[in-house]
Amino acid sequence: MQDAASRSQPLQPPDSATPVIKKVIAQMESEDGWVDLGEVGKRLTDLAPDFDPRTFGSRKLSDLVRKTNSFDIEPKGGAMRIRIKPPAGSPPKTRTARKSAPVPAVKSV
Repeated sequence: MQDAASRSQPLQPPDSATPVIKKVIAQMESEDGWVDLGEVGKRLTDLAPDFDPRTFGSRKLSDLVRKTNSFDIEPKGGAMRIRIKPPAGSPPKTRTARKSAPVPAVKSV
């Protein structure tokens, strides 16, 4: 059930929430790009105190993140992690860097 305030304002499309969520993720330090969704929610409150997933037609932040199709989502224990989806055609970041084979030394003559 919606309250009077949420009924009086038209809903915004989920995609319009993407820039502020991406900004929060960019401000968080992460080696592999994955961040805790709960922490994203806390920082959203700090960055944009009036941010509310219901403005975008979602009951929870996790629902909104799914609707945007701009983020990869991964369950982690009882929590959820998200990261910004890489642009189409670019390889996704992995958690561990691959070690390349050693390059043999070349002697000059």
